[in-house]
Amino acid sequence: IEQELMTLGRAGFKDPDLLNSLGLATLLQQRTDDAERYFRATLQQQADHYRAMVNLGGLCLSTGRLDEAQRLLQRSLELVDADSPAALAPLTNLSLTQLQLGRPMESAQLVLRVLRIKPDHLKAHTLEQAAATLQEMGDEDGLLTVLQQLRLQQPSPDLSRRLAELLERRGQFQEAALLYRDLLGPVPTGAAA
Repeated sequence: IEQELMTLGRAGFKDPDLLNSLGLATLLQQRTDDAERYFRATLQQQADHYRAMVNLGGLCLSTGRLDEAQRLLQRSLELVDADSPAALAPLTNLSLTQLQLGRPMESAQLVLRVLRIKPDHLKAHTLEQAAATLQEMGDEDGLLTVLQQLRLQQPSPDLSRRLAELLERRGQFQEAALLYRDLLGPVPTGAAA
């Protein structure tokens, strides 16, 4: 793929998307320096190239340049509807950036934004981190959202118990009772109701 893209470039095709695609091709080969060079060249040609901005932001995140990653990813969000699927990549990477910058609450808030757009987008360990932060900060609404999604992705008795306890604290007794009933297991046949 890279060779074909290079041939297009030598033939005079100078579209920013070509440079961004070259960046992706070299990134897939673990050639991060070349990928960065292509992403930056894309942004020199077209300063508001959304994909190059997201790709370079993700690359900066993976190489520990967190301030630059944050700046690029935040800027890329300004180029799209922040509540659309197009925002998933920068929101996801920005949540990881915030976490690495030692800002777990900001990260958890970004996780909630991702969940509103596409509930099954994030991995369970990311949801667990967000749940721990939201619980520590006392954000029960956010915690409820995260625990409900986590239970769908990775059901477990412990998670059901945590969710039931939260619902009970919030006065949502009927939903809590249903979860507690599920934890007890099926009622034996012939048992009195």
